[in-house]
Amino acid sequence: MPKKLTIAAIYPAYSGGGVPAIGKLATLLDSERFRVIHIFLKNKETEKDSFAIDGQTFYCLSCKKKLHALSVPVLFRLVTILKDEKVDIIHAHRHKPCFYGVLAGLIAKTPVVLFHVHGLNRTKNFGRRILNVFMFSHVNKIIGCANSVREDIIKANPSVNANKVVAMRNSIEYKRFSEPGTTKSQIRQQLGISMDAFVFGTVGRFAPTKGYPYLVGAFAKVKDQVPNAKLLFVGTGSQMDEIKSQTESLGLSGSVYFLGKRNDVPQVLAAMDV
Repeated sequence: MPKKLTIAAIYPAYSGGGVPAIGKLATLLDSERFRVIHIFLKNKETEKDSFAIDGQTFYCLSCKKKLHALSVPVLFRLVTILKDEKVDIIHAHRHKPCFYGVLAGLIAKTPVVLFHVHGLNRTKNFGRRILNVFMFSHVNKIIGCANSVREDIIKANPSVNANKVVAMRNSIEYKRFSEPGTTKSQIRQQLGISMDAFVFGTVGRFAPTKGYPYLVGAFAKVKDQVPNAKLLFVGTGSQMDEIKSQTESLGLSGSVYFLGKRNDVPQVLAAMDV
């Protein structure tokens, strides 16, 4: 029987709950061939160091609110975990986890390092471009979540070997969302929304790249013609107050719901018409 491979998925921060959405997909790998552990550079909520949820192994490397540059204690804590867990593959999500993953992987002699880029314009400045020259030379593959992301990585980093950069479109665990385990009437009752309302909704962080001001503007026009229309926002972020102010200025406060962070996204989606 071939050796079971251990994959260490590394993320920026743990903020409670279970496995991150991207990590949930990793848990669907063949358990006879792969084992997945989850490592967070920092912990936003509690003093947890290592723990388990739903049979998944978690590590949090620091309880600091922000990690500046390189933290040697965090680096060597990561090296220790990679060695103790006999990690074969590092799958780093976002830039800082990749930086730590590359350094720790070199020290721990981890055979494979993957860098997953989840959006456009991640090579923000000249300093990051220089750092990428080092990082990209030590990763096996750079994964963009769309063809446009792959092209952006190559364009912003002239020294990168284009053959290393691949596109892997974002995907979902279909059954989890198609069988939410609740009805539209049940979740609408919980949210205080009537069944005769026509509900639009979106799930994501409040950031300029999401284009939420355009969504609110479009919803205002729809609301003029569909008086029972509602709009749900699921998520948090830096632009939330700005979007709330926009809804108030357009007289939409009673029709727009800000639900914050939710751990029941499949159920909330079931409440939406669009």
